[in-house]
Parts: sequence; C-alpha cells; structure tokens
Amino acid sequence: MLTKVNILRGEFLRLHRYNPIEHVSSRVKSPESILAKVARKGITPELAAIRTIAMDFWASLEHKIFYKYEGDVRAVSTRRPGVALAA
Repeated sequence: MLTKVNILRGEFLRLHRYNPIEHVSSRVKSPESILAKVARKGITPELAAIRTIAMDFWASLEHKIFYKYEGDVRAVSTRRPGVALAA
C-alpha cells in the first residue's frame, strides 16, 4: 500500500507540478492491539485499517484544500457536478 501511495505522489508531481499528498507514513500494530480495537469497535480488522487510512487521508486533504490552496475553493467545486463543500 505504501508503495502505491508513493507512486501516486510521484505521478501528481510529474503531471501537475503539484503534490496533494504531503506526507506518507506507515506503522504496524501488534496483533493484540488490533484484536483489542476490533473487539472494542465491533468491526473486522480490515475495516479498522481502511477506516483509519481513509480518515487520515481525508483530514490531510481537507487541511490542504482549505488552508493551503491559493485559489477559490468554492469556485473550483462548482465546476464539477455533484461536488459540494460544507459551508
């Protein structure tokens, strides 16, 4: 997974001279920690990992859009049908 994200980072930079992915990190949790979280949340291990990755990605992307993008975010969002930003 880490390799795929790093490839995406390179592609964005090469194609757009811009990289929306600021940082990439990975960690390996112990099996005991994973099982405890799964039991606590009542979910599967795969769902826990995907949810964590997705939440981290969205938080990073949202920060970049609203605090680092130099253009008008709302104007860009209206050019794409079906894309709405929270007020």
